[in-house]
Amino acid sequence: MLLSACQIGLTPIGGGGAAPTCPTGNWALSSSAINAAVTKLGSGLASNLNVTLNGNGVTVKLNADNTWIVTANQTGSFTGTVMGGLPVSGTGVIKASASGTYTKTATTLQFKVSTMSGSLDVVASVNGGPAKPLSFPLAKANSEDDDSQIEDVVGLNGTASYTCGADGTLTLGFGKTRVDMKFRR
Repeated sequence: MLLSACQIGLTPIGGGGAAPTCPTGNWALSSSAINAAVTKLGSGLASNLNVTLNGNGVTVKLNADNTWIVTANQTGSFTGTVMGGLPVSGTGVIKASASGTYTKTATTLQFKVSTMSGSLDVVASVNGGPAKPLSFPLAKANSEDDDSQIEDVVGLNGTASYTCGADGTLTLGFGKTRVDMKFRR
């Protein structure tokens, strides 16, 4: 898995038979890539955020009819600071699905989000206090916020350059202000 400041890797998911032509197919996002996306999403809530995720719980399907589907069921734990330096720790689970359409050129994919649902459910303790459950619904509510749109993290949104690697990977490059993705089939 490749992870850098601007690229995250998707790995292919085998389904038997001949592999479809890249970028079409079923792809998995590595746990390190999911970690980077969740950390970016949570950085607005806590500073010095450290997220540890369990397993690879995000899949992406790019269909030949130019539709896409993302499914997430990911658990993990986190630590950080809130409210001027108070320590926070806890566990969470993100369960979400998103879908949309894409158009393809020789070097880019233009993604649009059609639907998104799910939630990020957290049990957090601030400054050693009692654990409190929190739930953050995932919807396109942030669509005016260019810095941290929820669909940038859970869905696919905007224009991405893409490359299909000889190692069976698909790399989506969204730009400097976004978490980019590299998948494996």
